[in-house]
Amino acid sequence: LHLDEKTPHIHAIVVPLTADGRLSAKELMGNKKNLSLRQDRYGEAMASFGLIRGVRESKANHTGEGWYLEQLREAKESPNKATIPTFGVMEALRPAKFLKDVKSSLTVLQQENTDLRLESLRREKQVSTAQAGLKKTKNDSAEYQLAVEDLAEQLIGAGKAGLQLNTEYALLHAPAALKRAANVTFMREVKKFEQERLKPLALEVYQKSHRITDINQASHKNYDLLQDELKQELAAVQAAIGFNKEVLERWGVKFEAKSQMFEQLQRKTLEYIHEFARKLGQEIKKALGISTEPNEQRSKGIGR
Repeated sequence: LHLDEKTPHIHAIVVPLTADGRLSAKELMGNKKNLSLRQDRYGEAMASFGLIRGVRESKANHTGEGWYLEQLREAKESPNKATIPTFGVMEALRPAKFLKDVKSSLTVLQQENTDLRLESLRREKQVSTAQAGLKKTKNDSAEYQLAVEDLAEQLIGAGKAGLQLNTEYALLHAPAALKRAANVTFMREVKKFEQERLKPLALEVYQKSHRITDINQASHKNYDLLQDELKQELAAVQAAIGFNKEVLERWGVKFEAKSQMFEQLQRKTLEYIHEFARKLGQEIKKALGISTEPNEQRSKGIGR
């Protein structure tokens, strides 16, 4: 942890080394869109600390650090450079020097103006974020209070109204405040269940799809099938459906096939299956004596 600046920070050096020993920045970081999404997620995670996510697809030219520091140094050492020189008799005798001094002063003033505007924007963003957070906290507090009151009323009147107070009722049919609170709780519990169950389920489904029980008896055909993207995608869908069924059995409700949550489950299971396929492929290659050619390794490296 570095404490040499106002904000404590860490420098990380990342080597994009794949599981099979190749250097591939693309495989680790993905394409331009994936990198932008990573920056979005990082910006969201850091928003509470006052970090402002940069402008997407910005074409701005950034000022070099060396130039910027030199301008600051000159401004501090020569305070007069921060003001526009006046034109007098001596300046009339040396117009070239006067023009140079004016340009230098303008450059410093422009940079100072830019710094002030950026600092102002940063502080406005911090204030806005803090106000939004306070407003959300107040709204959440009021919402949960309403939810508790609604739940109390429903519990008292459940017998008379013939209501069945279960997960489906809380998520789909309850009063608005209670429904929102129930959805927050439900999604939190599903996320916990996902961390516990989704990866083992994806492995189970994928193992059934490739049917390889003994690595030493695997063939080239088995290895080729592992590279089949379509089979991997189908296995991911099956795993997501299986997880959805378990959610239904556990809570009495499930996610619609076209819902955002179900699509997220498919993407996550596909990531797990890609990981399984890569590891299994390496083991089969080793058992079959298949090796990657040097020129193929170079073609997949950084900068290619």
